[in-house]
Amino acid sequence: MHYPTITEEVVLANADALPAFPKTVRRILETVDDPDSSMSVLADVVGRDPAIAGRVLALANTAASVSKRRDKVEDIYAATALVGMQQVRDVALVCSLSKFVREMEGQRGQSAVWCHSVGVGVCAQELAVHTHHPVSSSHALIAGLLHDIGQFWLMSFLPDIYPGFWKESIRAGVEITRLEKTAFGASHAQIGDWLTRAWQLPWEICDAIRWHHRPEGATSMTPLIALVHVAEVLSNALELGGAESSKVGYLSPRASEALGITWSDGVHTLFGRIEARSRYVNDFFNQ
Repeated sequence: MHYPTITEEVVLANADALPAFPKTVRRILETVDDPDSSMSVLADVVGRDPAIAGRVLALANTAASVSKRRDKVEDIYAATALVGMQQVRDVALVCSLSKFVREMEGQRGQSAVWCHSVGVGVCAQELAVHTHHPVSSSHALIAGLLHDIGQFWLMSFLPDIYPGFWKESIRAGVEITRLEKTAFGASHAQIGDWLTRAWQLPWEICDAIRWHHRPEGATSMTPLIALVHVAEVLSNALELGGAESSKVGYLSPRASEALGITWSDGVHTLFGRIEARSRYVNDFFNQ
């Protein structure tokens, strides 16, 4: 069967067919990278999107009920103060990107690939804390959520062809990037890199997406590249996207070494936290 050759030019030429990348994500990143950014600035960004604001208020009122607070939280600034800036950023990022991916898929509901992406984002955040690496929590989450964005592009660009590649990868036990490069000349990781650079995301995030399957290919093994790679493998091992779509792949010794991970008894607590948070986030955004 003849497959189309996919280059950066092809990807960017067809980018107009995709939904617009959410401005909220860039604004959230600006609050992360600006040391002078305040709670009021973040609350203003969140308040401009009714869907995100509603999620943040729902989260704040859940927290308020747990702490037996009587007054209902109806103000975004008060909600941000109650649950914290990082948690508000996380809600805003997942909400924005979840909507974006659903629009790319052209269908309602969450696919197994997106559930897996949420798992990788959560896992990357938790690994950063566990290994004490000074990586932005928001950068870890976004890189995890978008690490397979190239697959969503392929599903959008080749809806009748690409799903078969997943099935063949699992059936034959072959890494999907190898099948993609053989057929199209480019892998979903490369496509994700091209897209995220076009969307002007930070280079650290783009690099982590580009090298999440084969981190040794990167010029430099940055902490974020190592985190997203290990998070991807670990999420598959924990079946965070469902057993049918989870295939444990190659774990780079260099990435594990760069993070200083020791697979001792202490990691079981980490695994439990990752599974619980991943399940909670997916359930929260499926309500």
